[in-house]
Amino acid sequence: MAFWRFFDYIAEDNKNHLSIWYGTLERDEQVTFDLLVRQLAETEDWDATKRSRRKHKELAFEDMGLTQLMFESLRPTTFGRVFRKQFRAIGIWQKEEWQFVFLNGCQKRGFLGTTPPDAFEHARRLRAQFEAKRGNINEHKII
Repeated sequence: MAFWRFFDYIAEDNKNHLSIWYGTLERDEQVTFDLLVRQLAETEDWDATKRSRRKHKELAFEDMGLTQLMFESLRPTTFGRVFRKQFRAIGIWQKEEWQFVFLNGCQKRGFLGTTPPDAFEHARRLRAQFEAKRGNINEHKII
């Protein structure tokens, strides 16, 4: 049973920036993202999970009002080590409406920033458009 609904924000430039980012992911990364969305949709209280195990984080300071959903992929390298890639889907968590609106996504690269480089700035611009009621939302298909 799904408690939460997810939406993709279609910006005033008529682009679905989450979908564009999703298309850059490897297939296994897409599957991991889809599983995360399904798991969160079926979780009534996201905050019931111990903070260190949560798959979401409400952002602060200039990113106030944004929430990131976090997931990662692990890839073995030729030298027997494991390469870890961290990803963030950025959006607006509307708790009272039981919904999450995706704005965009990125790969988090530690002190190197994000790929794409301006992902959080871009999310802030998209949030401002959304709050000004410019653009539309479409139901995010949960696979």
